[in-house]
Amino acid sequence: MIALSRFLLIVDRNERAHASLNKALLLARYFGASVRIFLCETGSYGHASGAEPALRGTPAAARATEAQEYVEALARTISSSDVPVSSTAVCFPSLSQAVEAENRNYHADLIVAAAPVRASLRLKGGVPAWQQVLDAGIPVLVTHGRPWNPTPQFAGIVESTDENDLRVTSTIAALSTSLSNRCQAELHVLLSSTARDPVEENPDWRRWWGALAGKELTGTASCRTLVGELGASLARVLRQRDYDLVVMGRPRSARGPKPSIAATVIASTSSDVMLA
Repeated sequence: MIALSRFLLIVDRNERAHASLNKALLLARYFGASVRIFLCETGSYGHASGAEPALRGTPAAARATEAQEYVEALARTISSSDVPVSSTAVCFPSLSQAVEAENRNYHADLIVAAAPVRASLRLKGGVPAWQQVLDAGIPVLVTHGRPWNPTPQFAGIVESTDENDLRVTSTIAALSTSLSNRCQAELHVLLSSTARDPVEENPDWRRWWGALAGKELTGTASCRTLVGELGASLARVLRQRDYDLVVMGRPRSARGPKPSIAATVIASTSSDVMLA
């Protein structure tokens, strides 16, 4: 069973941090979770996220103090008292190292990060924050910050049901099922054509999915097989359906000449994407 009780919210000095904060608070209310607002000050992180990097020669202690004041001010914008919120800021060589160090004490089970501003990435060529924290080994929610529909629509994307990939598939099933049950959302299971023979025609597919997830689906759900190459068929479906949240596996490699399917989905849709 997937437990979501501690959220580590990655922010920068960009207004998009406020949008990701709102989505983290929304999910925290559904799961009874706490949220820690986390700012890492490094030149490379500021460069990658679209924010201006810290001035050269600024003492680390002064930068850390200023960063802590920023996250505390951000925390004070929260008017609700039903979600425990803490904040911390650090100066570290890299965001990935900072998250690793922070998690030794906080033990987050979900990282929340804003989707990158496409223009800033195109101009500066930085690595998005969500790619920098994939090595933490816990789910990462990449949010565009847009509000969900009154009855949210979620999609769980399964690329493979091979024995070697069973752990990833089970995690996707558990995450998407927990999220749809808690958020009272419709869940649409999307299978790669190479993952399983037309399971949507099998009346027992819910039992198969529930066994993978370790829990039963309680709301409206459907299942369909995506025919053809997964990236192209998925793009068609995402254009047709305005999903609020897509749950899928993280890229097998964060870097490479060809963008991963996850990176393409994040860059080309306004859906929130949770990477298992």
